[in-house]
Amino acid sequence: MITRPCASWRPRAARYAYDTLAVLALACLTLLMKWPLLTGGTMIGVDPATYFYPMYSYLGESLRSGDLPGWNPYHLSGAPFAADPQSGWMYLPAMLCFTLLPLAAAAKSFMFLTLLLTGLAAYALARVLGMSVAAALLAGIAYEFSGRMVERNVGCFACAGVAAWLPLVVLGTEMAVRSRTWPSRGLWWGLAGLALSQELAIWLGQGAYYALLLFGGYLAYRTLISPPEGVYSLRARVEALMLHGAGVAVFACGLAVAGLLPRLEYNRFSNLAGGYEGGREQAVSPGWTVDAWPTFLERTTSTSYIGGAVLALAVVGPLLAGRRMAAPFWTALSLASLVLSMSGPTPLHALVYVLPLFERLHPHAPGRVHTLLYLGIAMLAGAAWSALPARRRTPWLLAVAVQSGLLLLAREASVSPAVQLAILAAVVLVWAGALLPSWRAAVSGLLLSVVFLDLFIANTSMIAHRLADPGAQGFRKVDLQAYYAPNGAAAFLREKSRNGPSRYFGYHPSIPRQNILYRAPFADPGVTALQVNNRSTVLGLQDITGYNPIRLSRYDELIDAANGRPQEYREAYVYERGLNSPLLDLLNARYIVVPAVSSPGWSELRDLEESNPVVYREGNVRVLENTDVLPRAWIVHAAQTVRSGEALSLLSTGTVDPATTALLEDPPPPLSWPSGIKGDRAEIELHEPDRIRIRAQTSAPGLLVLSEMHYPAWKAYLNDTPTHLYVADHVLSGIALPAGAHTVELRFESTTLRVGTGITLASYALLAALGIAAGTAWTRERYRGRGVAPIRYGPAGG
Repeated sequence: MITRPCASWRPRAARYAYDTLAVLALACLTLLMKWPLLTGGTMIGVDPATYFYPMYSYLGESLRSGDLPGWNPYHLSGAPFAADPQSGWMYLPAMLCFTLLPLAAAAKSFMFLTLLLTGLAAYALARVLGMSVAAALLAGIAYEFSGRMVERNVGCFACAGVAAWLPLVVLGTEMAVRSRTWPSRGLWWGLAGLALSQELAIWLGQGAYYALLLFGGYLAYRTLISPPEGVYSLRARVEALMLHGAGVAVFACGLAVAGLLPRLEYNRFSNLAGGYEGGREQAVSPGWTVDAWPTFLERTTSTSYIGGAVLALAVVGPLLAGRRMAAPFWTALSLASLVLSMSGPTPLHALVYVLPLFERLHPHAPGRVHTLLYLGIAMLAGAAWSALPARRRTPWLLAVAVQSGLLLLAREASVSPAVQLAILAAVVLVWAGALLPSWRAAVSGLLLSVVFLDLFIANTSMIAHRLADPGAQGFRKVDLQAYYAPNGAAAFLREKSRNGPSRYFGYHPSIPRQNILYRAPFADPGVTALQVNNRSTVLGLQDITGYNPIRLSRYDELIDAANGRPQEYREAYVYERGLNSPLLDLLNARYIVVPAVSSPGWSELRDLEESNPVVYREGNVRVLENTDVLPRAWIVHAAQTVRSGEALSLLSTGTVDPATTALLEDPPPPLSWPSGIKGDRAEIELHEPDRIRIRAQTSAPGLLVLSEMHYPAWKAYLNDTPTHLYVADHVLSGIALPAGAHTVELRFESTTLRVGTGITLASYALLAALGIAAGTAWTRERYRGRGVAPIRYGPAGG
């Protein structure tokens, strides 16, 4: 049962005023929490530095130029971009910030808006469920400033983005169930669908699956277990479940389809088709244990801090709230999240593993399900404070104050200026509450101050600990523009690319030898100078390596064959054995960026220098040139038919020379040797992310081989006529040429991207029309008791 309307409502303007003040308070507290992170440089973690910022930068650059970013030619020798599940495509905050603002300003704005959205969405959900202003503000503060949210907002945008939109999923579902007219019902379906579409846009996979579970669970609760008034029979409840489920699903798919269709297509050809690979290193992580639960109250280094006061209120929330404010659902959600975060097996694991693909996704990192736990805890804490009788709040507040005081005394006596500002903000909140008409507001203000100060100090300590951590989990504060600025080696590679496209890769002997991942020392000047970790995407250089959890499976197989072994599932880099592999010649890897000085144990680097001359040198790096590399496009007059997967062994052992013979998986076209090989010519005239044009000439039928990754969305045109695009040499593209001079074009024409974008634009137009219709209907009918059931506000002060 959801809270009934309050018997004595305050005037509408007064209620809106209190909500406006609460929203402003959340905005100010967010600014205060993020102020140390937004000033004096940009706080970065390993994933934003090595993946999200390069991707979002390319996304913004493409949108500013009016292009659909279908293909990224700058890492992994070329890979789908819009189809990449974490590229930011169709994630509205990333698209807006990184299109409209420079990189550094966009990064800070993006982090601030994500955190603010988290708090505002939780506050709005709590108010809709019937909590008072103070209780809803408590829920918003508890959810927004939990240790996990603050840390993920710097360390992993996918996790933070999923958490930010979860409250809106539930809010839209709740209001749709309450709605009495079709326009308003459709509008709230649209809101829930919009939130789910953003979950699918920021993290299609484990995170989006948790969001879908939350949606399905809450909808089942509100239709089958605690239905709205007037819905009594089992048949009516099932019909409501199906109706609202279908309505939200239609909007979610329509709004997300521009990203969803390309990503489902890409998944078929990727290394993660169907889920994480069990054989890859770190593809499955151990779950939590009961012994790890105390980290929820560890204030110094833990990223899982919930807050002592918040947890205390959440524990008694089910007892105090009863069936009001959806407390039974939040209780079940919290307990289920705790159980699922463990490795199992448990009966709950057996139950949810019946769901499609969940058993392949969830064990990868079971602790990520805690995103749902923090929302449940925050809602229970707010429900407890809202349900607690006013006359009994003073002892509770005293207990909370004593607990928080002990925690504060446990810290060192001196506090930073940032903490002093937080204390000042807490005092302001207390006095603001004291000035309200009711003394209960002052008590609530004091509670909010204690909770915020507790979380602020805990997060300050956690961030300081991360800044001092030299490993991959540490944070760094950098000037983002300077961090991605090209060094001399990058400028040299840029200059060379003007003569025609060519690729490179960075290599440091000590990293693979010490079993260190390239992304671990992401801020080390010696590593950034190598232009690894997707820096090429920001700089417009073409790298054969990269850090990305999803890659073309054929490309993964080639890199593994070159290295002689697989590597961590998110990385594709060249290791010692791969340095001299002929497979790299296929990729047009002309340049190799290496450290400037060789250590005594780096024999492979000395061997590399003997066969590849140094063409550029600066402070801590050198650039070597592989003069034996194959060109970006060449013509062959012989072909062999092989089964899928056979080409790599033939090429890596040198059994077949790719310069003269192509290995095809389809029957080859008619080919013949020319009288003189000098008559063959293939020159690249245009090389853009989504279009490549080559002038080719041959005196006999041949096959034009392009060192471009084969992908179904690439379409080949011979003299403006569509022609077949062959899979050549396992990963490359081939086009049959008759004798003569020809113009060959490869165009990235993704049907799924074009069709999906059209459907999504139409869905947004429909949602806007529903908003106008629902607003008009609500204005017309609000005095007649129709439309949407009124939002069940609790008392404003307490």
